[in-house]
This record gives sequence, structure tokens and C-alpha cells, in this order.
Amino acid sequence: MAVDNEFYVIYGKDAKGRPLRPSDWVERICSTFASFNEDHRLCYSPALKPGIISGEKCLLVSRQLGKTNPEICRYLSDFVTSNHLQVHPLLDNGKVDTAVVPLAHCA
Repeated sequence: MAVDNEFYVIYGKDAKGRPLRPSDWVERICSTFASFNEDHRLCYSPALKPGIISGEKCLLVSRQLGKTNPEICRYLSDFVTSNHLQVHPLLDNGKVDTAVVPLAHCA
């Protein structure tokens, strides 16, 4: 999967390294905000999609989500906070920055 620095990465582990349950949380969130195309196939939003980075399942969130859909951005921000998850910026080289940042523009 091609990724770029237009995304934040949310991994399914809390600050203490415990995995988030249920294990399919990424697919559930992405499916909630997906739509069906004319071929009746489920299409994920370009602003919110599942990914695998360094062998770990994660949620890729567009940095523009707060501008394009503030309600979804607030929902994700609340989800991250209530589950003690960490948000990391995705760098130009496709690697994840170790800095923990808030989901910008979601307040």
C-alpha cells in the first residue's frame, strides 16, 4: 500500500503496549465510514483506511479529515482518547515518526 505524509497513523496498542480489543477495530471503523460503489463493492474513504506498517495493523487517517469531515475527526479523537491510543505522523519516506501527536483540527 502506498502511503505518504498526508496521514496520521493510529496503532491498536495503548500507551502501555496492550492491544486494543476487538482485534478487528480498524476494519470496523473503516467499514462504518465506507460506501458502496456502482459495482456494489465496499470502498473505504480515501481519508480513513486500514493499513499495515512494519507488520502492524493500523488506521491511516488523513490530515485533512478535520476540514473535510469534522464529525468523523471528533469521533476518532474521542476514540483515541478513551482507548489511550497514540497517534503518530507518517513521514515522507513512509516511516512512522516516533513523536506522539494529537489528531489535529478535530477539536
